[in-house]
Amino acid sequence: MHKLLTPLILLSLASCGSLPSMYLDSNAEISADTREIDESSYTLQTLTPELVASLEKEFDQFRGGKDVELNSYQYRVGPRDVLSVTVYEHPELTIPAGQFRSPDAAGHRVDSRGYIYFPYVGEIKVSGLTVSEIRSKLAERLSSNIPNPQLDVRVAAFNSKQVTVTGDVKRPGRLPISDEPLTAVRAISLSEGVTENADLTSVRVVRGKQQYQIDVESFLQRGELSQNMLLRGGDVLHVPDQTINQVYILGELRRPTSLPMKKRRMTLAQAVGQAGSTTRDSDIRKVFVVRGLGETSNVKFNVYQVNLETVEGVVLAGRFPLKPRDVVYVSTNSLTKFSRVLDKFFPYLTRAAGIESILND
Repeated sequence: MHKLLTPLILLSLASCGSLPSMYLDSNAEISADTREIDESSYTLQTLTPELVASLEKEFDQFRGGKDVELNSYQYRVGPRDVLSVTVYEHPELTIPAGQFRSPDAAGHRVDSRGYIYFPYVGEIKVSGLTVSEIRSKLAERLSSNIPNPQLDVRVAAFNSKQVTVTGDVKRPGRLPISDEPLTAVRAISLSEGVTENADLTSVRVVRGKQQYQIDVESFLQRGELSQNMLLRGGDVLHVPDQTINQVYILGELRRPTSLPMKKRRMTLAQAVGQAGSTTRDSDIRKVFVVRGLGETSNVKFNVYQVNLETVEGVVLAGRFPLKPRDVVYVSTNSLTKFSRVLDKFFPYLTRAAGIESILND
């Protein structure tokens, strides 16, 4: 009998540094001390129109930027910012500046409560206001001592809001939010650009509990403004490495492979089609997508099953959106339980090199 390709089992063999075979004898007995994986560790779901619709909605919510809104952008002052205030014809109210004076020494620092102190005015709250609103507020307060005061307000040092840039950029770190809008493209530029392995099609912006995935490449190539997201203080912009943005096609195939997700979307049908022909021992009624590999040591992952012998299954596969590091597994016509296969590679789910070791062997 032909042998059954089980790369899921080989994930454990790869960790030992040797791969004696790409196949497992389907007649071989599974040792008595082998325990099946705890079913509470994963969920197995058959693809239905309702399930695929919910996954598509999740994909669309996760992906896509927000309107840039550059025309309406205004910087709002916050704690630790330093303001420079000039009152014309009243030099006694203006802190002198010079090339040897720091912005802190040449301006008014906003305290942790959002206030500054100014002569003839006392404490005044400026946090959350634009410079024009602060100018109007100071002029109103000064008017009781200075007739028709003429003054100018600007931010001498932007310290209150920052964006963190991580991943495959040449200079990761923090960037200040200033009165010049900080978009995703500008943040990457200020980080001295990207490395040669950077994937600009799947840049992530984390904002609190929300995540956005933007295709910066589409902005650079086609001018899609929504993909050049306007960043806010506290955002984390991550440029991923394209080498981990892969989908793995394993199982009863002539040649197991990995496929880069360089485009905005890849469906299950596209992945299976690009992987080539199956072996004669394949069972396309049992095609699985394993999702959640390597995300956490206490991994709870999802397994989706589809029958590609049916018209409905093919249609659903054409809609099912894959994610980076998904594993597509084409099953054998053997009676081996899929849970037994999962049991073999479950301890190695967090080992990122496991799948690559199989494909490169």
